[in-house]
Amino acid sequence: MDADDTLFDFEKAEEFAFRRAMQEFLLPYSEDHRLLYRKINQSLWEALERGETTQNDLKVDRFRQLFEQLGYMVDCQDFNHHFLNALSDGYFTFYGAAELCKTLYEKGCKLYIATNGIGTTQRKRLAYSDICSYIADIFISEELGYHKPRGEFFDALFEKLDITDRSRAILLGDSLTSDMQGGKNAGIKTCWYNPKYKPCSSQELCDNEIHNLTEFIPIITG
Repeated sequence: MDADDTLFDFEKAEEFAFRRAMQEFLLPYSEDHRLLYRKINQSLWEALERGETTQNDLKVDRFRQLFEQLGYMVDCQDFNHHFLNALSDGYFTFYGAAELCKTLYEKGCKLYIATNGIGTTQRKRLAYSDICSYIADIFISEELGYHKPRGEFFDALFEKLDITDRSRAILLGDSLTSDMQGGKNAGIKTCWYNPKYKPCSSQELCDNEIHNLTEFIPIITG
């Protein structure tokens, strides 16, 4: 299962972290500033998925671009450090996430998180969340050395789990480009979490589609 925007409310966590970091640097916070940051950050993560940047560069470049546009002189390396510390405290899960994980766990399913992200941040968010006790392990791009949707990400994941038969695996995620494409690259079934009823540009990527998290339960349990 994917983490951000699937199980975890990343927009809420991001708003919390950005607001706190701006306050710690005595900078004015506004929703326009946050939305500009979100646009820049999303663009850089998409570039990372395409192999056009690195995660280390992304961490700093997103704030460098932001503050250049806002006209602020800020140590972007230090700001990123404060931002990630605050983001680690943003362990907000979506409605239905705990019920989904608890139900599948009690049915004997092995639940794993596969996420593009920063290791220390993602692990802390999971550890303090209400779904932690149901998750067998978490696999993070920074630690694996590859990012979704690359097949190598999933090759490394399955190798660590010592799984050679992928026929019983299924990936639940919200992103067509990262999760659904990643699942297809890995040769596993996919389920698109689409709570906003977005049109699907590539139907062949999605074996299943759900609009709330608990709809995933009967797909697994039959």
